[in-house]
Amino acid sequence: MKLLGRSPAPILPSPSPAPRFLYLHSTPKSPRSPRPPTTVPLCPAQDIPGVEKGRRRDGRRRRVWGLSADSWLPGLAGQRWTNRPKVDPTASLTNRAERPGVRKDRDPETMRLCLLLAAVWHTAAGAPRPEMFGRLTSPGFPAVYPNNKEKSWQLAAPPGHVIKIYFTHFNLELSYLCEYDYVKLRSGDKELVTLCGQESTDTEQAPGNRTFRSIGNSLVVTFRSDYSNEKPFTGFEAFYAAEDVDECATLPGREPACDHHCHNYVGGFYCSCSLGYTMHRDKRTCSAQDN
Repeated sequence: MKLLGRSPAPILPSPSPAPRFLYLHSTPKSPRSPRPPTTVPLCPAQDIPGVEKGRRRDGRRRRVWGLSADSWLPGLAGQRWTNRPKVDPTASLTNRAERPGVRKDRDPETMRLCLLLAAVWHTAAGAPRPEMFGRLTSPGFPAVYPNNKEKSWQLAAPPGHVIKIYFTHFNLELSYLCEYDYVKLRSGDKELVTLCGQESTDTEQAPGNRTFRSIGNSLVVTFRSDYSNEKPFTGFEAFYAAEDVDECATLPGREPACDHHCHNYVGGFYCSCSLGYTMHRDKRTCSAQDN
């Protein structure tokens, strides 16, 4: 028997929840004028390339290293840098710290770090590299060296070594006390010798067959020519090499390096004591053991 009336609505299955996805880029926002790129100052007049662009061409926000474009580095996640004023590199450190929008607890530290890195780089770049051997020549050798020319070489050897240098060719203008053209050798704060001419005289020195050695592990060789030469001079050719210092050699007027036994090796030395003696903390003096 059929019942008259409206048939009940069919029961449909409930819709499953929409799947959740992790999108790397958020949905596009309403079209508007693009925001100017945000720059993050690291050091004066230096920005990080690739981070300053905050939006893609299609208007969506760009993420770098999993962070939004408004964050700086992974270690600074959550610290917003949006719409912060750019730092003037010419401004003083005090004025920069007082400007609104600049973190006072980070800007001075960043400046100190930049100055420290610059000082380390300058020191490393300016220091001579240790070399074991090499060759030096006057400008234009073996041709005539030019007038009014000055050139210096800074030589360095590893610790525990000295630099020895000798000349295989030497032909410079001769003058009183070598005041015109010369080759000067300096080690540390001491001037070793000034050379000129071809042969030594009563007031001038020429290298001849001598070998010169530095006091420490550094040597500066300087060549200089004056504004004119009456005759053509072909300059010099020299060879240098690092030489191990024999610290165990006893020099006149100096005490021995070790109290008992001295052992020399390349770049240094060490001391030892005879049987029945003990080495002191200075690693050089020995004393008898107590029975």
